[in-house]
Amino acid sequence: MSIKLKKRGQYWFARGTVAWGNKSIFIRQSTKRTLRREAQEVADELYQKALETLKNGGSMTAVPFTLAATNWIKVKRRGDTCRRNVKELGDFFKHSMVEEITPDAWRRFVLETQANSRPAYVNRKRSTLVSILRHAAIKTEIEKEKELDERNVYLSLEKQNELLSHYPAFAADLFHTYCYQGMRKSEGTRLLKEHVNFIDDLIYIRGETNHTGNSRFIPLHKKVKARLEAMKNNHKNSSEFVFLNKNGQPYAEQGPRKVHDTARNKVGLPDFTIHDWRHHWASSLAMKGTNSSTLMELGGWKSPEMVQRYVTIGNQYKSSQLNLLE
Repeated sequence: MSIKLKKRGQYWFARGTVAWGNKSIFIRQSTKRTLRREAQEVADELYQKALETLKNGGSMTAVPFTLAATNWIKVKRRGDTCRRNVKELGDFFKHSMVEEITPDAWRRFVLETQANSRPAYVNRKRSTLVSILRHAAIKTEIEKEKELDERNVYLSLEKQNELLSHYPAFAADLFHTYCYQGMRKSEGTRLLKEHVNFIDDLIYIRGETNHTGNSRFIPLHKKVKARLEAMKNNHKNSSEFVFLNKNGQPYAEQGPRKVHDTARNKVGLPDFTIHDWRHHWASSLAMKGTNSSTLMELGGWKSPEMVQRYVTIGNQYKSSQLNLLE
């Protein structure tokens, strides 16, 4: 059968199924042409290419990236980070087929949209892209960015308490939770009241609130429990979320960033991000003797290697361990 054309926005899209014997290839892609006459020429070329491929016993991948990304999202539950990455990648590659996303195409994406982003942040988008392409049976050699600025940070107890004391009252409970529970930013801002179990001292972390898509239970720290119980008794609100912003509304995607920036600057920590609380938490537990497997479960990491990326051993601790030698 012939391939039909349909205009979407400024471009004509080709769509149809090319069959040969008991084999077929489904084509759905942008012609990247605004004139129908030129679009028809592209559609005819696609038809001939597909037909020749079938006659030679091969197969051809002709799937738009947006469709491949949508299919990938549906395979299993994905976290907020994955969904944000898919949207950003989809906006950039909306007129591209999966086989057109080469290392050069990825480099254009990085240069045009990620110029001011840290390598680790860019690599999270790369991981999403590579996973989508592999799901679409596309082999890729897109390389990781070199992470020269890994965020391994650790605060002294004095500095930790100083920073915590500078958060305003409405945000203090959330940041104490980051400090003592090691949650990712979105795991904290999207924590539901019904998932805090004060009887068994457990918190349920929903998979959709993190980039891994994996849910987990974590013990409720005694300091966090005291704060959440007090908040529960003193602040009656109808929201399903535990933590709300200064206007009594759930936090937006960026979370309490401005509140954090103000507090960190007041105590002289201009580079300390909200996510660095998670690094600090992991490092603190490691220096208390917590093993990697336990840290993996508490933090929701998939491998000991990921745990090690988050742990920084303080100089004072190194010195104390060295002096254990008699």
